[in-house]
Amino acid sequence: MTSAIPALEKAAAEAMEKYGDIIDLPHHRSQIHPPLSRTSRAAQFSPFAALRGYGDSITEASRLTDVKPELSDEQKEELDRVISFIRAGRLKTPVRITYFRHDETKEGGQTITIEDTVIKVTEYPGVLYTAGISIPVEDILQIESFTDMNFEQEEGD
Repeated sequence: MTSAIPALEKAAAEAMEKYGDIIDLPHHRSQIHPPLSRTSRAAQFSPFAALRGYGDSITEASRLTDVKPELSDEQKEELDRVISFIRAGRLKTPVRITYFRHDETKEGGQTITIEDTVIKVTEYPGVLYTAGISIPVEDILQIESFTDMNFEQEEGD
């Protein structure tokens, strides 16, 4: 370690010999341009995006999606009864609809629940229209009424 001290002293002496005339001068301040803020100065040295869109791709790949839940036979039958009830025009109150929305960019999607009034249900293609959105019937998981209406009533009752 003692050999490092003479080497540093030699380097300091060489620096003073080369730059001694300017080392003690005051730092230059522009009279025209105001000094940059610390944030602006730091931004000059921030990394740039060498691979444009790569960060977005990573974010998209890490975004989680769900698998569409499978309905049991009983749940399918109940949903068919409710949709028949709606098609018959016997439901005018708001309902809570739980459906699966497929993701536009990757496999899977998410389960969403909305509260809205059903306007109509078309036979082909099977689409349920509410005041706000349209939902493919095949993506509906559950429809609940806010009233004590019995969906199991026969259409003739």
